[in-house]
Amino acid sequence: MQPYHKADDGRYAEERIGERRSRSSYAFKSLLDSGAIVAFGSDWPVVSINPFLGIEAAVTGKTLDGKFWMTQENLTVAEALRCYTTYAAYAMFMEDEIGKIEPGYRADFLILNASPFGPFRRWDQIRPLEVWVEGRRARKAG
Repeated sequence: MQPYHKADDGRYAEERIGERRSRSSYAFKSLLDSGAIVAFGSDWPVVSINPFLGIEAAVTGKTLDGKFWMTQENLTVAEALRCYTTYAAYAMFMEDEIGKIEPGYRADFLILNASPFGPFRRWDQIRPLEVWVEGRRARKAG
């Protein structure tokens, strides 16, 4: 699933497909609660490649016009991150190699300029300071 589309589609979904059909759109929370594995991606180049904008859409339900839509389907930050990491690895049949920071995994991770768990988040300003691949620093900002 591409959660950033929720921020875009939420501006006009009910008008175009009706309230009943739009209620089952972007059912992130309901799917997770049912035991489904929900993998997130960006759908780039159609929308931004920035995963933090997708996390913002999944966590807040905020649309591009500043309203809030389908908030009953909002996830926690931890759930949204899991959809981008652990569950995305599962969707690629790589759940035993990537998607977690645990012994035996590749140790692919980011060092960020801000915590996505903080009380005030500017999702559009979260950036990687370092990119680590297989336990080695691959890139450093600046």
